[in-house]
Amino acid sequence: MPSKRSHNPPAYEHDYDMCEKTAMGTASTLEAGVIPIPANDAIPEEVQRYVSRMLSSKNGITVAEADEIAAKWKLGTGRDLRQYPAYLHVQILGDEAGWAVFKEVKIQSTLEKESKQDLFKGRFRPVIGIFLTTVITLMLLTLTPTRNYEALEGKFYLGLLSLCILFCLTV
Repeated sequence: MPSKRSHNPPAYEHDYDMCEKTAMGTASTLEAGVIPIPANDAIPEEVQRYVSRMLSSKNGITVAEADEIAAKWKLGTGRDLRQYPAYLHVQILGDEAGWAVFKEVKIQSTLEKESKQDLFKGRFRPVIGIFLTTVITLMLLTLTPTRNYEALEGKFYLGLLSLCILFCLTV
């Protein structure tokens, strides 16, 4: 008779993608009252405190139950909390609590990355590039005096060249 628990990890990896999409759709900034994820070098006791606080405040579990679940985390650091796949969270903390902790950590990690993202490296980069391209092109076309058609045509091509260069820089 086969055992109920197999040695192969469960197929939670597809859930990670779902969790990432959920994280992107929840909020664009960190909310007030969010329990911060322990630092990468956090000791297991700090991770246990985080797990206990998160489960009791966000999942409606009593503090005693949350402490009991969190006590199962014995060796991992804060880095492990952030990097372990879902099935390890489930193996350590149990089915429901493990998934809840995994999901919350991934959501908070994504939100932290978004909030720390540099303006020029993020989603505003193309917008800034288009704005700068437009401003420089308008400056080249309007601020230099022109008296004949060839000069105007030269400025047009110079503006077009600057548009192409800035477009390449923003993409």
